Amino acid sequence: MSARKPFWRQPSWWIAAAVAARNANGLRHVRRTLAWADQPATVSEAEPMVLHVVIPVLREQQHIAGALAWFVPLLRDLPGSTLTLVSTAREDREREHLSARLAGATKADLTVERFPQLTGEELTALAEALAATGERALTAVTAAEALSAFPTTADVIVDEIACIRGQAVRHVHYEGDGRKAGQVNAAVDQLAADSREEHIAVYDVDSRPSRELLLRTAEFLARGRVEDGELPRVVQQSARFATQAAADTWWERSLCRGAARAQTLWTLRREIPNLRRYAGSARRARSRRGLAQTVGHGLLVRADVFREVGGLPTFTVLDDVAFGYRLTLGGIPVDSPPLHHHGAGGRAPA
Repeated sequence: MSARKPFWRQPSWWIAAAVAARNANGLRHVRRTLAWADQPATVSEAEPMVLHVVIPVLREQQHIAGALAWFVPLLRDLPGSTLTLVSTAREDREREHLSARLAGATKADLTVERFPQLTGEELTALAEALAATGERALTAVTAAEALSAFPTTADVIVDEIACIRGQAVRHVHYEGDGRKAGQVNAAVDQLAADSREEHIAVYDVDSRPSRELLLRTAEFLARGRVEDGELPRVVQQSARFATQAAADTWWERSLCRGAARAQTLWTLRREIPNLRRYAGSARRARSRRGLAQTVGHGLLVRADVFREVGGLPTFTVLDDVAFGYRLTLGGIPVDSPPLHHHGAGGRAPA
């Protein structure tokens, strides 16, 4: 019988040691990031920045009013700033496709598990429309008529903006086949912004940057101008994610909380350290380390830089990651200010 191998020569031991080392290194990054970010707030009246906030939306009717109620007052303190909500014709095409998929659906089929794209109200309306026909299954025509009673995101934006007075709030309807990047690029194409003194700011419809965050970001930009002789070209506002406890069941709420914590942990141990490492090295011509992996919300891009790099990449679904790679290849620093905002995370599963 052969002698048993020492524990340190067994693969399982090395795997356990590697996992422990990786977690220890991750914890080190988390502690360093928190020590850097959680500094006492010293908000002063910095020179106001000009932000052109762009929010792309798709099937998000229920969030429009809340987004406008949050961003419109916020931008009043930033003269020259604008807010643009971008809907997309893709929503109309998806509704047509969904109507075709609903053809042949029985009452038992009209569940959120079978059609997660539909709300409870839409499923109820479809069931009522089916009952009114006296047929066993829906037709594409009946489904389309039932869904047409519900306003699209574009309809909601038009109605909500009509109630706003005295603010630079725009609605752009993107007619292309692209996704979020195409929507953002279409909105920027209709803006006159192209100078080194203003930034395009991309947020999600459920992002909620605070007034303090914007004031401290303005401070950060002013400090960058002093140090580099110009405003920072790209700034990534990182987020700590929270949930709204809006899920129906306890397991959905638990899943959402776990997802939000996982997203926050990733931000603290990977996203921010990578951005800091890359931004520092990009300013040194003979040394370049790290990778600019941007995210699609809280992303501020100076207007001239946005046009110089050709906007957000449209050849991939993960446009924010590809945009970071494009910045890395161009040697453009991505600065991460030492402050966070709260973003929505861990939504209930569809």
